[in-house]
Amino acid sequence: MSASSRRPGPLIVLGLLAAVAIAAVVVAVVGGDDVSPDAVKVDGTRTSSATLDGELDGFSEGAYFQDLYAQQGIALSESAGSISSRGTVQWLSYRTQTQLAERLLDRAGTPLSDATVNATARALSQQGITAGMSSAAADQLARFSASAEALVEELGSYEAYRTAMRRAARNATIDLDPKYGRWDARQLAFCVPEGCRVGGQSIVPPPQTSQSGG
Repeated sequence: MSASSRRPGPLIVLGLLAAVAIAAVVVAVVGGDDVSPDAVKVDGTRTSSATLDGELDGFSEGAYFQDLYAQQGIALSESAGSISSRGTVQWLSYRTQTQLAERLLDRAGTPLSDATVNATARALSQQGITAGMSSAAADQLARFSASAEALVEELGSYEAYRTAMRRAARNATIDLDPKYGRWDARQLAFCVPEGCRVGGQSIVPPPQTSQSGG
C-alpha cells in the first residue's frame, strides 16, 4: 500500500497539526463577561462563546503548540487566560475541519466512533501533543485527528480527502463572531481581525508532506 493510500496514524496527522503560518500576532483575551451565545456557526451548527473560550484557553496551555510557535519566533499565549489571534484562527480551523469531516463520514455511513476518538486521544497523549491542555481542548484535538484519519481511510487517499474537504468548505455557510476574527469565504480561511494579509488559517487541509504523508 502506498504512502498516499494508507491510513494516517497520529504521527502522520502531525503534518496537519503543525501547519502554522508565520504572521503578525495580536493577543486576544479569552473568557470574561461576554457570553454571546454563538461564537461560530457552521451550516447552522452552533458553538457557543463559552465552549470556544474554554477550548482556546486549554489550547493556549498546550506545551507542544507553545514550542511549535516559539520555534517560529511567535507566542501562542502572552499571559494566563490569553491566546494570540494566530492561535485563535488555527483552533477555529481545526474545529471546523472536524465538523466538516464528521459530516462527510456520516454521509458515507461510517460515523466517527467514540472508540476511535478515545484511541486517538491516547496516542496523542502518549506523544505529548496534548500535554498541558485542558480535557476540553485535548478531546477536540483528538476528534480533529481521528476524523481526518477516518476520512482518509474511507476515501482511499490523502488527496481524495483534501478534495472532499475543499468541496465541503466551499459549500459551507460559516458565520463568526468578529471578536474572534474574520471568515473569508473566498480564501476558505479564518483570518485574524486585521485581515488575511496579516494572518489566516485555511480550513482546507495542507498539501501532503513527509509528516502528513508518512
